[in-house]
Amino acid sequence: MKITFLTVLFTIVSIFTPNNYNYNYEIEGDYTILFETPHLNGMMGDLTGEVYFDPDDPDNSKISLKANVSMIKTGSTFADDKLLGLDWLHAAAFPYVSFNSLEMKRKNEKEFNMKGQLTIKGITKIVDVPIVVKKKEYGKELSGFFTINRMHYNMKADMFGVNVGEDVKIGLFIPLRKKY
Repeated sequence: MKITFLTVLFTIVSIFTPNNYNYNYEIEGDYTILFETPHLNGMMGDLTGEVYFDPDDPDNSKISLKANVSMIKTGSTFADDKLLGLDWLHAAAFPYVSFNSLEMKRKNEKEFNMKGQLTIKGITKIVDVPIVVKKKEYGKELSGFFTINRMHYNMKADMFGVNVGEDVKIGLFIPLRKKY
């Protein structure tokens, strides 16, 4: 009798419990974070985070990302060192760049507008990130481009005596695998 009661109870609970795990994703290792200015380009590595994405209810989706700034690569050791220094990212005091979504709105079947908090060098600003979500064999891929003004994050130095421009275009290509 106890076994039957427990079986019925478990069945009822599982029927009425939402399957939230269906929308939980982990970041695959083959991601890319690009940045581009008129005179300096590069990429950033060591991305971690949590992604809960429900395409049918994007308002309840949450994305939290963190990238280790010491993994920045421009193709020039001198430029990498300069970017990690006090005048730019100040990696010794602020080892991570982070993003936390605040809201997501659907534009169409594959495109969404995401608003979130971007923190660089201890300064947090609200940014709008248009993203495209593609279905892949392994799960989904999020991609998007947005632009920030580096001056808003207290990155005021020029590079090599050259004005690299105030606007920094950031590109994200993040493959996601369903977490079970």
